[in-house]
Amino acid sequence: MVVERGEFVWLAPSEEKLVSLSLTSKKDVPFYALLESTIDGTSKKYYFKHRDELMTQKCKTSHEVVLDPLWKPIIEKEYYDAIGNLLYRGFDISGLVDNNEILVQTYRPYGAPTKAFMPQPRTRIKYVIDGYETLWRASEEAEECVLVTLHGNLGEGNYSYHSGCSDESTSSSSHSSHIGSRTRSKTSQDTASEEVTKEFNSAKRELRRRGRSASSSSKTESPKVATSLTDDKSSPTGVSTSTGKSDGQKASRGLKRKRSDCFSSSSQEPNVNVSSLMRDMKIIRIAVKGTQGIYSVYLEKVRQGWFEITREQFHRKMEEFDDEWDETEANVMNEPSSSMT
Repeated sequence: MVVERGEFVWLAPSEEKLVSLSLTSKKDVPFYALLESTIDGTSKKYYFKHRDELMTQKCKTSHEVVLDPLWKPIIEKEYYDAIGNLLYRGFDISGLVDNNEILVQTYRPYGAPTKAFMPQPRTRIKYVIDGYETLWRASEEAEECVLVTLHGNLGEGNYSYHSGCSDESTSSSSHSSHIGSRTRSKTSQDTASEEVTKEFNSAKRELRRRGRSASSSSKTESPKVATSLTDDKSSPTGVSTSTGKSDGQKASRGLKRKRSDCFSSSSQEPNVNVSSLMRDMKIIRIAVKGTQGIYSVYLEKVRQGWFEITREQFHRKMEEFDDEWDETEANVMNEPSSSMT
């Protein structure tokens, strides 16, 4: 279920499971939401509009009694038409996990779109990977990934969830369920939505490219390089068996590998593949639950690969991105012949 201020936004019917939740806002108020779920290997999407946006459109006055729900379901085309015309999409998603309950909140009007991934119940995530690169892996048996937030231009990327053995199965074969347009036949409505999204993302990429070109040359601080593994063989628990480390010894949380065996049929641990979602600015926050509680791992992707950064660097980079977005957005709004309509 998804709840805000005591009101149900979405309540899963039968065996349907929540997979991810994306929020889009103006300033610091979330106005649109995209909720993705899965049932029996089939993905579904739900689209919502916030009551504050409905009130703005209806020009309601303060003395009127508000009877609308906080979130109203809308159709796919209305959702993509709305966010496709927003030059500024500001939000950030954070998460807290306690007793299998995940609380997602918005707390800063960052310009970078954010998507949160929540593992399915009874699924222990031991790897987070990007293609052949391992971003994080459990360093001990008790550790597991409980939340992943992706910050950057999400584009049209389809989310791919790959799992080995679940807690209730002894099979070693991998399976995957894809969230996105590839899971069903494409309709004319999908095509129209994709065109809007393509134009919007193309304009945003150009804006960010302009904003970063000046600042990239002045950066002198080198990010922390993720530990490189020379051997791609690893144990089912995710701890390298070729580096001489004991099971109790902490492994590096941000990792690079020459080749990943996470997708092989012999892999026993679930993992998350984020490669299709990351565009342009690529920052990821991985929430990990272990014996000492919950901690976060922050990484940034640059040309050379993924690098671990500190919490302070993460927030500073997000704020810098927000400032650059404000400036480039203002320039585009002042241009007489803008390609955006």
